[in-house]
Amino acid sequence: ASTLDWSPDGAKLLFSRIDRADKYGSRQADIYEYDFEVDEPGWLRDALWIVPALIGVETPESPRIKQLTHGLRVLYPTFSPDAEWIALVRNEGTNNNLGVVRTDGTALTYLTDFRDGTQIYTPRWSPDGRSIAFSFSREGQRDIVTMRFSPELMARESGGEGEVRIVGTDSLQVLIATPGTDRDPVWSADGKEVIFSSDFSGIFNIYALNLETRRLRQLTNTLGGAFNPSLGPNGEIFFAAYTASGFEIRKVESGDPPVAIWEEWLA
Repeated sequence: ASTLDWSPDGAKLLFSRIDRADKYGSRQADIYEYDFEVDEPGWLRDALWIVPALIGVETPESPRIKQLTHGLRVLYPTFSPDAEWIALVRNEGTNNNLGVVRTDGTALTYLTDFRDGTQIYTPRWSPDGRSIAFSFSREGQRDIVTMRFSPELMARESGGEGEVRIVGTDSLQVLIATPGTDRDPVWSADGKEVIFSSDFSGIFNIYALNLETRRLRQLTNTLGGAFNPSLGPNGEIFFAAYTASGFEIRKVESGDPPVAIWEEWLA
């Protein structure tokens, strides 16, 4: 499974996974949701799982798990703040493209049309649902970019049957491009900062970029590396830290003063 994402109400968990092989032996990643509000059968469920396991055949899927896409080769699904859309990354050959799909799996729409080997990672919605930030890799350089999203345009363009491709690269904005690897963007609860991990100092640490002042704050100072920042329900920032004992989940206690950066690192 890829990265996980909670629905805004906390009732569903979104993920992608490589499913069972089809009749041609092909295995492709698709989007699934786990609904905690769906009742699980008691003894009947246990029987449905235990009996097939005893005779060596595949067990049935939990009724809480619903497959939303089929054969798309998609990763990094994430709910929009209004729970109407899911942003995703689709792998097509050697290219990645950013797309959105409604939470029922319909109205698949592509926001980019890269054909040059571009790779996209971990899209995340802004709190107002009007922008998507993601990590963007091209020609060996990995940066943080944002793209505008228009629900009104989606409603107007997605009325027909089948896939709808919208090339939206004109709204692509490079947010920060340090000499290092910039990755794992998330938005602050108020939408004023983008928080991310970067190793431009030589070690991955967590930073916050103020979108108005363009000031960059260093939030962690680990020796082993800090990755994958995530926001808690009250705006707390959690992250994965690599230590001598392996990975640990930690919480940012306070941010350091702004760090000096080159102006060309910022858009």
